[in-house]
Amino acid sequence: MGTSASASHTFNFPGVYEVSLSVTDEQGLSELTQTSIQVGNAPPEVAITIEGNTSFYWEDTPLRYIVDVNDKEDGQLYEGIKAERVQFQIEPIYGQDLMQAQMGHQTADNLSGLARGEQLISASDCKNCHAINKQINGPSYMDIAQRYKDDSQTVKILANKVIQGGGGNWGEKAMAAHPQLTEKEAEAMITYILSVNDAPTAIEGLPLDGIYWAKTDPQKKRKPQYVLSARFTDSGNGPIESISSSAQHILLYPQVEVDRSANLPEKARKENREDGRFVLLEEGQEMDLGAVDATMVQELKIRLWSETSAKLSLEWGEMQKEIAVESNDVIQELSLAIDPMEGKMPLTIKVQDAASSVWFDWIRFEKQNSSLLSQNIR
Repeated sequence: MGTSASASHTFNFPGVYEVSLSVTDEQGLSELTQTSIQVGNAPPEVAITIEGNTSFYWEDTPLRYIVDVNDKEDGQLYEGIKAERVQFQIEPIYGQDLMQAQMGHQTADNLSGLARGEQLISASDCKNCHAINKQINGPSYMDIAQRYKDDSQTVKILANKVIQGGGGNWGEKAMAAHPQLTEKEAEAMITYILSVNDAPTAIEGLPLDGIYWAKTDPQKKRKPQYVLSARFTDSGNGPIESISSSAQHILLYPQVEVDRSANLPEKARKENREDGRFVLLEEGQEMDLGAVDATMVQELKIRLWSETSAKLSLEWGEMQKEIAVESNDVIQELSLAIDPMEGKMPLTIKVQDAASSVWFDWIRFEKQNSSLLSQNIR
């Protein structure tokens, strides 16, 4: 391929190619390293399309979704790829926030921890020694999950073992080192392994083109976010191993907590008050909620309180609104009518008045019109 510091080569035929690199220094000492390159199997493309609002779900509105798969060698969904080969599920989860959800769409790097860990394992040499429920050269993942406690310290210890290799914990056979993995990648893999014995919470066996009604548990204060996940493993190509690809889309409950869901000024004050976690914004400060889908949203409700009168400015894409806040030191729920808009756009709220300060709890994105708009909105 070449003798320079950088080299390129075009492979014209599918196959597994062994590539060697030899380096010799001025003293005549040399070192040789080798790696395998697989040619002739393109990764599959997996996509999840949501009709309507792509940021939120509402309990009174059906969620319409479509899963699509394309693979250069296998074909496309329903034309070469059977639906049963695609793994699709919808899972309610707790603890996700708006900023995380905005990052959690389409790419493997943005997958939830378990999905990311499973994908890394599928792409590695782990299957040569391990399986989910049976011992090969090493213990099964179920046995590993049974022995070790799933906590942050255990994850770090086992992830370091994966990277450095070694033996002694499961007999004499040593595990090969994996120096190519980063700490985060190894930790994602271990987190997945330690979860394999957990009871499943996902709703599986759903059609790839369908309607789903998202629900919340009235007994729980926190409302779930719904994660739609699709995964497909291609057939490989002769000696070329199979490749898996995944897609994920996160839909949030339409009431988001400012404390958890906004980019806030550094060292912003926070305070618990009357069943809420409030964040203080002062003159000139703003909260940045990132790119939020305005499709179907007709009203915003904001829970806040202020010791002084204040004026807020809201910018959502090209829409600009002003909100007047009264100084009554009582928690208020202000309402703001939203102009008809579609698509994801940056959303910010800023405190305008001098010497003003406002405490914010949550923002609710309402789908339906309300006839009780606050008289303070103009």
